[in-house]
Amino acid sequence: MSFSDRLLSANPHDAALLQTAAVVLSGWTPPGPVTLFSTSCAEKSWQPWSEAVFVPHIVPVLSEVLSAASLGQWKSMADLSRRLDGLLPADLAASSAFAGRSFAQAFSRDSRDRPWKRCLDAIDAGEWPPHLAVLMAVRAANFHIPHRAITALYVLLEAKGLQASGVRLDEVAMLSDCLAACPAPAFGLRAA
Repeated sequence: MSFSDRLLSANPHDAALLQTAAVVLSGWTPPGPVTLFSTSCAEKSWQPWSEAVFVPHIVPVLSEVLSAASLGQWKSMADLSRRLDGLLPADLAASSAFAGRSFAQAFSRDSRDRPWKRCLDAIDAGEWPPHLAVLMAVRAANFHIPHRAITALYVLLEAKGLQASGVRLDEVAMLSDCLAACPAPAFGLRAA
């Protein structure tokens, strides 16, 4: 059964969100691991990453950048990218920036998308680190992609990056576990 079929049977809502969010990627995949490194094929080997990196650092930055980008708050986006750079261990920050540069190079600088061009210009000028999570959120804001969809897409890119290094894992289980671990405010939801 394909990944799409497994995701659709596990959670039709997330499958639909991911199809919508896929426009942000236009077929791009990470060249290797981003911030999730593991040599284990063990079940739920992603949980330590989810608890130590994804939920406390990446999810809040994704959410805040998505909000700042939709409002055109460039200084806030730069500050958030630098904040993520400081929160991640040096090796993870470097691999995240490497993946972000690859992501940025995959899309035309000549597009009519002024916010994207401005973002790339700021990165080229060294004004902010090119973290994948930040760049995905900037592109997602341009397409009005919801928080949950871009967060799910980020998890899948982490899985794809790890798989590029030869590690096998169950992306559907990883996606489900990682999204379940996210606090509701990460998705722009308020508690009742």
